[in-house]
Amino acid sequence: MMNTFRLYATRITLLSILAGFSSICHAQLHWRPSAKHNDSLPASIRVYETTDSLDGHPFRAYYLKASALDKSISFDSRTGNGKRYTPAEYAAMETGKVYAVVNTTFFSFADNSSLNMVVSKGKTIAHNLVIDTIKTFDGRPEIIYPTQGVFGILPDGRPDIAWVYPAGKNKEAYAYDAPNAPQNGVWTKPTTKSGKRWKVVEAAGGAPVLLPYVSSVPENRFAWHELDKHPRTAIGYTADNEVIILAVEGRHAGVADGATLLQLARIMRELGCVEALNLDGGGSTTLWAGGQATIQPSDKKGPRPVPAVLLIKARDNN
Repeated sequence: MMNTFRLYATRITLLSILAGFSSICHAQLHWRPSAKHNDSLPASIRVYETTDSLDGHPFRAYYLKASALDKSISFDSRTGNGKRYTPAEYAAMETGKVYAVVNTTFFSFADNSSLNMVVSKGKTIAHNLVIDTIKTFDGRPEIIYPTQGVFGILPDGRPDIAWVYPAGKNKEAYAYDAPNAPQNGVWTKPTTKSGKRWKVVEAAGGAPVLLPYVSSVPENRFAWHELDKHPRTAIGYTADNEVIILAVEGRHAGVADGATLLQLARIMRELGCVEALNLDGGGSTTLWAGGQATIQPSDKKGPRPVPAVLLIKARDNN
């Protein structure tokens, strides 16, 4: 959808300005290869870790880099079909070699449904929210029509991130150059005329979009706590089509405080991403790679079962 920063030069928000100011006074993180993960991965997939402090606070994170142009691997979305599983359990259910698994969508604990878009093998498994209700500053409920950030793999194999809304007659996904926002204080539905049909073969949504900028518009009910530190999951891609998956450990006092959304956006930019998206975080944050976990989950019971994940696996050419 969005391939240059030039398109957004006039859409800088308060959050992106704050992110720019914060980047002036921090030391860039130093990353080192994680041998225990890389030993069982192909050369086109690498895992890196850091324990550098982040803005003076204890920090621990891992990121995975994988080439979307490597035809021997594939990026595949999976759901639990009404159930939730840990990333390791998703890997065990697959045929063929699985290299990595990461949690993706926000979800309902009531029925285990994904609350963001999921596409698998070209079929839409879950849609973005069509409408949502938020409270105004004076406490009144307000109906909004939020676009949501979605990471997808295009038919030619390239990664993309878009603000998406099911605007088509049959809820076909349409991509927009900016998140939907009220005009003169009034929210209206995104239309097919103002967007572009977004055809992807695999996709998973989250919120908010982190790059090219963090929008101050509520993309959905999950775009909160921009300045609070939490475990975080993010996905993005570089100009040369390297997919970057970041897992930030958090809620472990003295070891890993986590990151704010602004810090998360800054890290993804430093890793070379031109576009990036925040995925479900907190206890859901998990990155499984090379047959084992990376970060220590914040839930005391261990990795949280989730209803949707993104897999990186050996491509099945049959």
